[in-house]
Amino acid sequence: MREQILNLIKKIFSQAGYRTEPSYEFDLIAEKGMEQIYAKFIDFPDKSDIIDLVNNVNNLDGVPLIISTSYSSSETRKLAEEHNISMWSRDEFETQIGKALLAGLEGKTTEITFARKETEASDFVPFMDFMATTEPEKVDIVEPNEPVEIRLQTLPINIDRSDAIAISKRQIKNPEILKIRFIPLWKYRYSIDIKKQYRSKDVHLSGDGVGEINALTGDPSNLSIRDFDLCDKIIIHNEEYVVEKPEITKEEAETMVMQQIMDRHSKVVQFSDVEGQAIIYEYKTFRPTEEDISLSFELIHAPVWEIKGHNGFFEVNAFNGDEVDTPLDDDTEFV
Repeated sequence: MREQILNLIKKIFSQAGYRTEPSYEFDLIAEKGMEQIYAKFIDFPDKSDIIDLVNNVNNLDGVPLIISTSYSSSETRKLAEEHNISMWSRDEFETQIGKALLAGLEGKTTEITFARKETEASDFVPFMDFMATTEPEKVDIVEPNEPVEIRLQTLPINIDRSDAIAISKRQIKNPEILKIRFIPLWKYRYSIDIKKQYRSKDVHLSGDGVGEINALTGDPSNLSIRDFDLCDKIIIHNEEYVVEKPEITKEEAETMVMQQIMDRHSKVVQFSDVEGQAIIYEYKTFRPTEEDISLSFELIHAPVWEIKGHNGFFEVNAFNGDEVDTPLDDDTEFV
């Protein structure tokens, strides 16, 4: 997928009259006249990515640009703006792709502009200065408007309320944030590596995988979290929130997952015998048992913005900005 995205980025700049070339430090450098763009694609950009780019472009004369298919936190965007780093989040990237493709069909060129402020060399802040942040203190007695520290295994909140509202406007009218929900998920890992024997023939069954089960509904999770690091605590600022309790027990989740794994890794093998002038074929199914499967679980959470509009409810994954297109519990009604 990354290669296809880089090809789209190249198309955007080529359609605007830029000459493009690949780069080791960046994904692409685009040049037109005296203007240079240093473009880098990052799935989920955060402050550390801004820091790295600031250090890389400090001595270069051009426009640093981060392109993403997700949404960044307001703190990340603010830091980028302070250091004259342009950012295309998913919405802007989609717009630029559409403009380039349409212009290509019409035989026209596009224009790409970047808002830049004047800076001096003294404005550069090196890496270590960004890291000089203070750890928030734990709050024991919480007033309504004070930050709340929640201790649980969860993905971070990268999408703030303003981003969530903007995303929800695609589907609902006059959106209003109700709360942020922490959805419980049973995350599992499994592996199989066994040999079964039949008629002197070895049949190898093997495989491994990771997945999540929604601990409210028992359905496979659609929140796309399996490859990311979790936090063991999170700070909530001036937001109503709820940490949902699992409705599905670990034992129930294990039963569901075990059945799926056994089905997925079953194998049908053909055997043949010769009897006189005839060849007799036999088909036998080999299926792993529960004892053959190594399976582990942990309870984790995914943050989701719950939003209400005049025409229904809407939920946004607070980690990556994806629309939650299926109900996360049995009571949610989607537009």
